[in-house]
Order: sequence, then structure tokens, then C-alpha cells
Amino acid sequence: MHTYTADNKCWVICHNNDDVIHISILEENDTLESGQPEIEVFDNEEDCKDKVEEISTDPEYFDNWKADNE
Repeated sequence: MHTYTADNKCWVICHNNDDVIHISILEENDTLESGQPEIEVFDNEEDCKDKVEEISTDPEYFDNWKADNE
């Protein structure tokens, strides 16, 4: 289990370098726990989206996640 506590607002991707991708937006002092081997943190949405598009086989994955979470 990996834990990350945000210093400021950030976008976080937890993934397994294959077929599992979880995206979260954390506010300052929020804590996230994940069983995924990778936790990547981004200061902005665009960099997060770029990384998701790099690792996902679905080019709409980030946009669909965003639409479901707005």
C-alpha cells in the first residue's frame, strides 16, 4: 500500500503500468492510499491528462473520467 499526502492542489494517477488507472484530484493536506505500484503527481490537469493518454489504451479515458467527476 502506498500513501501520498498533498502539499497543495494536485492531480494524481495511480496505475500498474498496464490496464489499471485511477485518477484523483487532491486538495492541500488530502491523503490518498493506493495498492497500485505507481503514484504520479501533477501540478496541473493538462500534464495529468498527457500522462493518462500515454499509458491508457483508450484515448478518451481522461475526458470520460473528467465528465463523470464534474
